[in-house]
Amino acid sequence: MDASFPKKERLCKKKEFDLVFSKGKAFYFSFLKAQYLFIKSDKPEIKVAFTVPSKKHKKAVDRNYLKRIMREIYRKNKHLLHQTLCEQSIYITFIFLTNEMVTYKQMESVLLVLLHQIQEKYTNQLPRHP
Repeated sequence: MDASFPKKERLCKKKEFDLVFSKGKAFYFSFLKAQYLFIKSDKPEIKVAFTVPSKKHKKAVDRNYLKRIMREIYRKNKHLLHQTLCEQSIYITFIFLTNEMVTYKQMESVLLVLLHQIQEKYTNQLPRHP
């Protein structure tokens, strides 16, 4: 599995964001919120975005640091979602919710839990073939 995070795997278009926020489902774990949407597709893909609100962290340096470690953790563990990918695309946004700075280890443990939960929900909603 390729461990890069190219542009085609990023959620960029406003239309895609609107779709995730209007029709998607969300769940929280600790200081992160995952908003996700499964979409029927001929070419299944996973698109991900990471956000840190400026209301929570005023300094761009802090916001960029948090997004950078979230991207790195996702990049190293994206194989969890890619190995189950079939028939439907997955759009995900990870939103950082707290005012405090967190360490790489704290972020990793929380993000891995969210990735496992998304993987579980994805496999549970797939149609069973007899």
